[in-house]
Amino acid sequence: MKKIMVVDDEPDQIYVVSKILENSDMDVKVVGAIGGKACFKILEQEDNPDLILLDIMMPDMSGWDVLDRLQKSDSPWKNIRVVFFTACSEEIEKNGSNYTDEDFIRKPFNRNDLKERITKILKNVS
Repeated sequence: MKKIMVVDDEPDQIYVVSKILENSDMDVKVVGAIGGKACFKILEQEDNPDLILLDIMMPDMSGWDVLDRLQKSDSPWKNIRVVFFTACSEEIEKNGSNYTDEDFIRKPFNRNDLKERITKILKNVS
């Protein structure tokens, strides 16, 4: 079973993604974190997820700040696969040209597209 963490400041988004993925034929467990600070509280207490779906625009801690902390060289979370989950794809383009379509999922999303994208991403996660 793969574990996915959804980090978003909108509880409804977390709920919808959780229901879509957990009620699919995918063998996943979804953990929600309402904001960046909650993300790190959960990471400190639980086993690492296989994938983090990370919103960019959050009030307590931006997705960019969360990503920076996750990827620090001494971070126990530096090897977790992170995919941005955002309505602001222009933010991704503005903050780095190293990101590809595999690095983010646009909101709003289509249920079937979301499942297909997550399935494809998880196949590449060890």
